Amino acid sequence: MSRRAPSPTSQDALARAWPELRRLFGRAFASSRHVAIASLDDEGHPRVTPIGSFMLAPEVGRAFYFERFVGALRQGVERDPRVSILAVDSGAVFWLRSLAAGRFDQAPGVRLRGLAAPELRAATPAEVERFRRRVRRTRWTRGHELLWSELAEVRDVAIHAVEPVHLGRMTAALSGAAGRARGATRSPTA
Repeated sequence: MSRRAPSPTSQDALARAWPELRRLFGRAFASSRHVAIASLDDEGHPRVTPIGSFMLAPEVGRAFYFERFVGALRQGVERDPRVSILAVDSGAVFWLRSLAAGRFDQAPGVRLRGLAAPELRAATPAEVERFRRRVRRTRWTRGHELLWSELAEVRDVAIHAVEPVHLGRMTAALSGAAGRARGATRSPTA
């Protein structure tokens, strides 16, 4: 398994990096319980929304999130579909071990750029089940019912660019090809 921060420069490179990206997103959710999605508000300013249901699909370049409690994000992506997603592994043990060693052995985070689909679609039973597994430890709480009892619609996001989080010398060992590829995955439409 590669410990290098994924930074693909082509669709083939994205396909090779996708399994590692999915693992990093798993670590990020386990430690933070959400990712941050930036969209543009009606004045063109960035607006960041925490989303706990954002998931990378098994299919390369496809992600989705359940569209619940995201009014401003919904308005933003309907106006301009460009989004940026930040996932950070903020686990205390991971960070303490890395700080003590003076380096990260795994990417601490990643930024994805993509385009949100213009329309919502019905969630598949597999997508609902996958999210329910993610939050199953809280199913006994009142908040679980209030937040996640109705998981009907998702918004797809087509991922077209990946940028690893660089933290100077702490991530230098991870930055080889990833550092040289920065910005090379920019979509012609974004």
